[in-house]
Amino acid sequence: MPTMRNRSAVPDASTILLLALSLIVLAAAVLAVSSKTPSVYSPYPLIQALLLWDGWPLWMVVGLAPLSYLALNVNLVFSQREGLRPRYLIMLSLLTLLSILYFGLAWRGGIAYQGWIHTSLMVALNLVFSAAGWILWAKSRSSAHRTTQLLAGTLLHCWLFWAAFPFLGEI
Repeated sequence: MPTMRNRSAVPDASTILLLALSLIVLAAAVLAVSSKTPSVYSPYPLIQALLLWDGWPLWMVVGLAPLSYLALNVNLVFSQREGLRPRYLIMLSLLTLLSILYFGLAWRGGIAYQGWIHTSLMVALNLVFSAAGWILWAKSRSSAHRTTQLLAGTLLHCWLFWAAFPFLGEI
């Protein structure tokens, strides 16, 4: 008679880490739209602001962040592949280049409507996210452990759903 392997109902550490990091992404998305007006801690990134202005319910808008995070990173729990995924470099490059373009185009309006301090802090925050992403990529190109891969995805999602492309216009 064949024997069945004893499967534990307890998830492994990678699964728990993935779910915990998705909660961090959710917290960043909630924080991004938590105040009534844009602020440094609640910058209303355009990806969320446009959906809210289109009439999407708040729970759905903030729920997109952890869902996209889980969709893009769930395969890391089952994969044995080392090194950062090519999509990390693609997403990091796009976010960096589009942020430079965005702030170049929105700088004057941001200063006029949100003020020099707010606009400068948003640029600085985006520079920190970009620099952290590039440093992470440079340090772990060849042998990134699964935890590093998950943290890299968390960094990109927190950047995208919290600080990237902050609303700098008139309210």
